[in-house]
Amino acid sequence: MNLKLTDDLTTGNELIDQQHKDIVNCIDKLVRASRQGRSKTEVAAAIAEFEKYISEHFRDEEQLQVDTSYPGIEAHKAHHDQFRRSFEEFKRKSEKIGISHSLVIQLLSMATDWFNFHINEMDRALAAYLRENNRPGSITVPGEKTPAKS
Repeated sequence: MNLKLTDDLTTGNELIDQQHKDIVNCIDKLVRASRQGRSKTEVAAAIAEFEKYISEHFRDEEQLQVDTSYPGIEAHKAHHDQFRRSFEEFKRKSEKIGISHSLVIQLLSMATDWFNFHINEMDRALAAYLRENNRPGSITVPGEKTPAKS
C-alpha cells in the first residue's frame, strides 16, 4: 500500500499541490524507514517530520481560507481536525505499545483514505474557489469542469 499523489489528485493551486507532494514524500520516507527495519529512533524522527509537515500544511491552508473569506472554511477545518485527532490516537498507541511496522502501515492506511477524500472533495473545492476569485497560485487543472457562474 502506497500513498501516491497522482494527476487526478492535483488541485490546481501551486502552494497546496507542492505541500501535498512534500507530505507524500514524507510518508514515503516513513514507510521506507519502517520497511527497512531502521531504528525506532529513525522511525520516530520520520513520524515527527510527518507531523510537522501536516501541521504546517493545515496552518497554511486554514490561513489561506481566512485570508480569502472561503465560505467552506468550517467544514474544511473540521476535516483537518478529524485527521489531527486520528493522528494523535496513532501517537498515543505508538507510545503505549511501541512503534512497529504494523502500526506504521495502519497510519499509512488511515492517511491514504483520508488524503484521497480530502484532496478530491475539500482541497479541490478550495482550489476552485481560489481560481474563480482570481487568487494567486491558482492554475487550471486539466479536465476539470468549471462550475457555472450565476
